[in-house]
Amino acid sequence: MDILHREHGQTILEISLLIAVLILVILAASPSLRNSVSNVFVRTEEALSVETEVHSGSDQPPSDPSPTTVIWKDDLQNLDQWNSLQGDWEASEGFIRNVSDSEGRIMTNYSGEDFVVSIESAHLLQGNGYGVWLRASNVDEENHTQINGYTFQYDPGFLDGEFIIRKWEDGVEQEPLARVSAEGFNWNDPHSLRVVAEGDTFTVFINDEEMLSAQDDSYASGYVGLRTWSNTRVEVSGFTIEEIPDDD
Repeated sequence: MDILHREHGQTILEISLLIAVLILVILAASPSLRNSVSNVFVRTEEALSVETEVHSGSDQPPSDPSPTTVIWKDDLQNLDQWNSLQGDWEASEGFIRNVSDSEGRIMTNYSGEDFVVSIESAHLLQGNGYGVWLRASNVDEENHTQINGYTFQYDPGFLDGEFIIRKWEDGVEQEPLARVSAEGFNWNDPHSLRVVAEGDTFTVFINDEEMLSAQDDSYASGYVGLRTWSNTRVEVSGFTIEEIPDDD
């Protein structure tokens, strides 16, 4: 039986080789047929190449036009890297939160010009909203009532609920530089937040979606921090700052 099996295998091999030789002879005798077969292989290879490029490209995230470097990060186990100016704040187990009513202000120890503030999760537990300080100055305990800078404000208490970018002059918040109505937004759901301060432009992303942008060149640099007001309680985790390098 084993001998028969080997002979059967040899017969198949011989037939295959014979067919291959016949095909080569036919192709050699007919240049037009040879060119047609060659074109089929070329077109197939090109199609596979294009398909590979498209598939590969779809898996790549969009390029960031402004490369960044993480310059400030805190595991939020304490307030060692923060400067509490007003209100009561605490940090533990990866979260920073305010624990008192009325105005609350707390600054990181980072000061810079062009940067990206990222919050992995911000959770408004109650109240009218919270803010992120950008390029703030006069941030010591003695002078913080005369603070200058900008804030992004997550503000369900303003009209029907709005996202707002404001400028502050000598402790007084000015008319909004930009505002967007967000009526119907789920204000008390946790969300991610990213604010880009680059040159004279400020751009805000919530849950990776661009919400609003504003331009102003009054303040070129300053500190980053958090703000609360009214009876707000907010809890924040994953707070990082990335620096945008100069083009030079």
